[in-house]
Amino acid sequence: MSNHFISFGTGISQSLNMKSSINNINEHPIYKIIDSYISYLLVEKRSAINTIDSYKFDLMNFLNYLINNNVNDIAEITANHISNYLMILRGSGKTERTTVRHLVALRNFFRFLIIENVITTNPTEIVDMPKMPIKLPDFLSEDEVNRLLAAPDLGSPRGL
Repeated sequence: MSNHFISFGTGISQSLNMKSSINNINEHPIYKIIDSYISYLLVEKRSAINTIDSYKFDLMNFLNYLINNNVNDIAEITANHISNYLMILRGSGKTERTTVRHLVALRNFFRFLIIENVITTNPTEIVDMPKMPIKLPDFLSEDEVNRLLAAPDLGSPRGL
């Protein structure tokens, strides 16, 4: 395996281990489509730099997955590819929040491809959104509530 470096205009680089015969990732046809999408986010949508950086990172990770699975045409990507990619993310210890972020990036990317008539069907449409664990709010104990209620001096105007 060789080590390749991917870099976009804003300087984010990512090391990818690839089994592909592609010597320069910039020559990969899907890379060029991702690059167009990133330009669209930057110029037309005027997305925040953090959003663009996150999407670049997520899409380049997905491209690495595609290359390792010998997918070279954007039209070949199926819902199974998306689901398998998300399972790999989960299996590598990524949180549900991270997995959801990757799926959101992919959904927006494929919506862009539909609008641009690059593809006719969106493979992310039938992929279920991972369930985010519900974080219950922190609450006060009964003792803390009683101490809070007892804190004001009810004998003064300010404590009423």
